[in-house]
Amino acid sequence: MKHTYLYNQTEKETLCWVYLLELKNKSFSICYTRNLYRELQSLSKSIRLVFYRSFTNITDGIAYKLLLENLSPTSIYYVITAHNPLNEDLRKDFINESEGKQN
Repeated sequence: MKHTYLYNQTEKETLCWVYLLELKNKSFSICYTRNLYRELQSLSKSIRLVFYRSFTNITDGIAYKLLLENLSPTSIYYVITAHNPLNEDLRKDFINESEGKQN
């Protein structure tokens, strides 16, 4: 499955994803996966996907996750609003895009 989102402007194959989930208590969970589509399908509906970024290099993905883990909550919120200004749940958009690329 090929994705280009946010920073990746090439048509290289996505190897991993870093994404942010907004939990019920309005805190954020910083996550890393090789298969975001599968992860999103198993999430509770009360958890929102508010940011995701694909990487064609696993090392870059892990480094970005570590960077986010060391940011303040205010800085994490800035990252989210810079790419998702309406703070929408991006899960539906991602799943629809993924299913379209699989067909």
